[in-house]
Amino acid sequence: METLKQTFANKNFRIIGILLGLIIYHFLFWKQLFGLNLLVFTILFFVSIKLFNRKTFASKQVNLTGFLTVLLSIIVIINGSLVSKIIYSISFFIWIGFVFFPNIKSIIVALPNGFYHFILSIEALINSTKDIQLFPSKYNNKIRNAKLILIPLLILIVFFVIFVNANPVFNLMMSKILDQFADFFINLFENFSFYWIYFMVLGFVIISGIYYKGGFSSLTSFDENGVENLKRTKLFVKKNFNPIGLKDEFKTGIYVFILVNILLAIVNYIDINWIWLNFKLPKGMNYSQLVHEGTYLLILSILLSMAIILYFFRKNQNFYPQNRILKISAFVWIIQNIILVISVAIRNYRYINEYGLAYKRIGVIFFLILTLIGLITLIFKIQKIKTSYFLLKTNSWATYFVIILLAVFNWDLIIADYNLNRKSSNEIDKEFLISLSNKTLPIIYYNVDKINKQNKILKFTYTYTEGQILYSTLMNYKIKEFKKEYEKRSILSWNYSDYMAYKKLKIVE
Repeated sequence: METLKQTFANKNFRIIGILLGLIIYHFLFWKQLFGLNLLVFTILFFVSIKLFNRKTFASKQVNLTGFLTVLLSIIVIINGSLVSKIIYSISFFIWIGFVFFPNIKSIIVALPNGFYHFILSIEALINSTKDIQLFPSKYNNKIRNAKLILIPLLILIVFFVIFVNANPVFNLMMSKILDQFADFFINLFENFSFYWIYFMVLGFVIISGIYYKGGFSSLTSFDENGVENLKRTKLFVKKNFNPIGLKDEFKTGIYVFILVNILLAIVNYIDINWIWLNFKLPKGMNYSQLVHEGTYLLILSILLSMAIILYFFRKNQNFYPQNRILKISAFVWIIQNIILVISVAIRNYRYINEYGLAYKRIGVIFFLILTLIGLITLIFKIQKIKTSYFLLKTNSWATYFVIILLAVFNWDLIIADYNLNRKSSNEIDKEFLISLSNKTLPIIYYNVDKINKQNKILKFTYTYTEGQILYSTLMNYKIKEFKKEYEKRSILSWNYSDYMAYKKLKIVE
């Protein structure tokens, strides 16, 4: 075991490991989409990380986020959606943050640490290679001779450039010679790709992250020293210094909570009566105003309310002997905000029912779920006298689990299916449907008659066509392009959702 540890610690071994990792990375991802290759890469990365960081796997956070990252790579294979790929990347960085900093406890610190780790690992790699003997000592004289040749050569190049520009005859003569060299290098680098350089640099950064450590020390210290239970602190003030006392702050809190509770009660009464029970759009108002303007303002109101409550219960106000009324007022305010969350959700539901699903409308649903969790944890914080760090930690984990839930569903398919089958007098948003991923092509194709009934001709402006074109013609073009692209893919890019779309469209000419 000791020998194995020494082998892993060996710098030369690490460099060989990075080179081997780069070869595997290139094989899995060059000119490929995320699919089966992502699962293979994640498992290999997981095994490599565990070999070099065995002790950190005693941490529950490391094992949980590692398991969820592997699970997300499987979800990418199943639905192949952009959302699942983005959330996989976020989870990957969170997991790495916990691997290299196993003492931290919150997602909000693990995520930036995981991202920054890869950047700093390059610096650690460079520093570690300074004392590596790249060439045996017997080659030292040859290296020294190479330096002696290199310096005069550089000076020769400088004077060559001067004379080429100063003497037109010499310039013409050299141009003919250099043109032959230029043709040679053009042929040599004809297939050279700067994208490939970027791709390999990215791979180098990722693979180096297995062997070398980096992160935000200040953030790490904040999280490692974070305390969840609030303790009373005595303040010692100088003479002639007259701060607002705890009692005055208490009175201010009571006035604020009671007044805003009364105002919020009126708003909630109106919303329950209008939005919940007897919904009807007022004259001059449309659904867009109802949702886009009203929803965002109500969300701002909820977040502002949470910030104000958090301010009053940040320190010693939690221990004030007569604070029972303040706590009750705060709980009433939080409960009223929960009612407000439900009102916003109903607004969003009515908008979806009228105009269909869209990414922002789905985003509002998940944001409201997180807001609801935040309000519930705020009640717990006041009741159990917890710190702001407790709220930060708890809600960051809640956010992580909620976005994983977001990744599970293939939203493009859900959006296309719902929008084409909803019972509403409003037109189907054809432009939005055609902008969805290729996975939705079978659903749209087999409902194209329903779409064309609404509007026979639709104007589109795309890179491949301009002007007016039949929707069915555009659909056939997209299907043809998708099939052509899919048939060129290797097994590494395979995902179930695209496979099923291709299978359903295979018969389409």
